[in-house]
Amino acid sequence: MPKRASPRTQLRIAKDECRRTKKLIDSNAISQAEADRQEGQCAAARDALAAADAHRQLAGVALIDSAVRAPFSGVVAERYVSAGEYVAASGRVATVMAIDELRVELTLPESAVTEVHEGTALEFAISGDEGFPRHALVRYVGPAVRRSARDQVVEAVIENRDHGLRPGLFAIARVSVGIAKLPTVPRGAVLAGDGIERVIVVDRGVVTRRVVAVEGLSSPDSVAVTSGLRAGERVVSTYSDALQDGARID
Repeated sequence: MPKRASPRTQLRIAKDECRRTKKLIDSNAISQAEADRQEGQCAAARDALAAADAHRQLAGVALIDSAVRAPFSGVVAERYVSAGEYVAASGRVATVMAIDELRVELTLPESAVTEVHEGTALEFAISGDEGFPRHALVRYVGPAVRRSARDQVVEAVIENRDHGLRPGLFAIARVSVGIAKLPTVPRGAVLAGDGIERVIVVDRGVVTRRVVAVEGLSSPDSVAVTSGLRAGERVVSTYSDALQDGARID
């Protein structure tokens, strides 16, 4: 079966026939009916070419629409389909995360909410990496203090163009809201467990275990105590379970 000519080829052939037909009409070699038939073929060829061009343009649009592109640059966190799988227009293809900048979500105690605003600088450390503080700026401050916890949510933004950090990491942050003198104790003096920190206080030679709150980011050798201990009180430098409340030491 012979291959059908393309619309452009058909139009070219029809135009050639029309030109020959016009010469024959001018020389009275053919009838007007034959001339009209040839002109109809030329018009049909032109319409076929226009329809083919329209189909080609629609096919190009459909091809462009079939490509799945994220509206931003990022990394694929999760993929829901495989190559060659049919995907409906409303179906999920992948989860993409933009991680060139990351948000650090923090909670401020009620006493500090008036000290932090948009643009406030803070430093934070990733869990397990407390010796390497990073820096960020507060971009968003929550509109209200939460009744349940009496705290306020703020968000800071950190540059992450090297993708060294990943979303979901736990961080300990410190925001400077003024200068305060706090007592410090050796790190070994603090026992941490179940979210509670304890130290052993020595008062007139008598041992007492006491619950305290310590600052998350301190020096490698000591920690600052924010509550539960007064400046000048004595503590045992190395916490020991052998020292019970009421025991006497020199």
